[in-house]
Amino acid sequence: MVRVIMEGGAILMGVSGGGNLRTGITGKDGAASAPIGPCGKYLTTSQVAKRWGVSAVTVIRLIEQGDLNGLKIRGSYRISRGSIREYESRVAF
Repeated sequence: MVRVIMEGGAILMGVSGGGNLRTGITGKDGAASAPIGPCGKYLTTSQVAKRWGVSAVTVIRLIEQGDLNGLKIRGSYRISRGSIREYESRVAF
């Protein structure tokens, strides 16, 4: 199965098969772009947990329940800053 997600000019593609997920990040021209780090658009569950003062397990549970949008890449979730802002606007912080 191929999953393609457009996110702010970047294309995130995930190809699953046999239980493995390979992900490539490319720019608009198709060339590989630099990895998205802590200063980029995505945060790890640990970074979100620290921001909210909860555990990473709580953040994962919110994603799996559908309360928070997250992208799973190679077994680790990444959460866009937009998803975090949207969740925070719905919940009293």
